[in-house]
Amino acid sequence: MMAQAGLLLPCDPGSRLRAFAGIFADIGDEQSIAASLSSFAAHIVNMSEVLRVIAEPALVILDEPGAGTDPAEGAALAIGLMDYLAARGCIVAVATHSTAVKLHAYSRAGFDAAAVDFDPED
Repeated sequence: MMAQAGLLLPCDPGSRLRAFAGIFADIGDEQSIAASLSSFAAHIVNMSEVLRVIAEPALVILDEPGAGTDPAEGAALAIGLMDYLAARGCIVAVATHSTAVKLHAYSRAGFDAAAVDFDPED
């Protein structure tokens, strides 16, 4: 994404980059009391639109997919989205606190999992 935006990249010479036909994201909370739209429903609306217009190869960034509903049902939805998008050849980046989603990534070929930590003293 940075290369497509014309930014210099902090990578080794000879590194290979993928160009994306589309970059999609569902980040944040777009709930609306006025529109009777809960956090969960807002994410579903966003993902429905992404799935409707997605063009491969695509980068899809998801922030806490399946949040705002029953944790087990939300994890199942997130896992289903990850599998569906990966099967379509998308690169999927997911930020999650869901143990089930993390374990799914650890257990499947083609998925990687990472943890991020920070030092509050820096």
